[in-house]
Amino acid sequence: MIVDNGAMDVLAATPDQFGGIIVDPEQLPSDVAEFSAALNRSLDTWRSAGHRVVWLKVPLACAAVITVAVAAGFFFHHSNEGDLMMICRLVEGAFVPTHATHYIGVGGVVINERQELLVVCERHRRTSQIYYKLPGGALQPGEHLVDTVLREVLEETGVSVRFESLVCFRHWHGYR
Repeated sequence: MIVDNGAMDVLAATPDQFGGIIVDPEQLPSDVAEFSAALNRSLDTWRSAGHRVVWLKVPLACAAVITVAVAAGFFFHHSNEGDLMMICRLVEGAFVPTHATHYIGVGGVVINERQELLVVCERHRRTSQIYYKLPGGALQPGEHLVDTVLREVLEETGVSVRFESLVCFRHWHGYR
């Protein structure tokens, strides 16, 4: 959908708190020519209004407009299964935060009343060599650390545990 903005039509969008514009993906025209004309008018309007960055989420159904957006100065920020997020800096050097680049994982240190440590043999390994590790895995989006460790221990061992405390943090680049 294109919004009438006085004398010109622009893409439906809302400003964000950082001086940017967020285009409404639900109202994106899927017709490439219509999108191209509206995008050019919109970028001129938003630049004149002093906006710094435009966020454009392109649903798969509108994927044909991606080349038009790239030609207008947009670049890829990140993607999900059903959409691609693109960014256009309206002001040179405008800050654009990076997309998430880290996974968060947990390992459960489970010790029973006989002071025995619970370990598991990894089912899916890169080598045939058997090795043991703490039960654990990656957080799901929105999941809390405590919930993850309880879930992972139960899934990998069948043992229900209670959380007592956080033992340590480790930061590791390049895992995935």
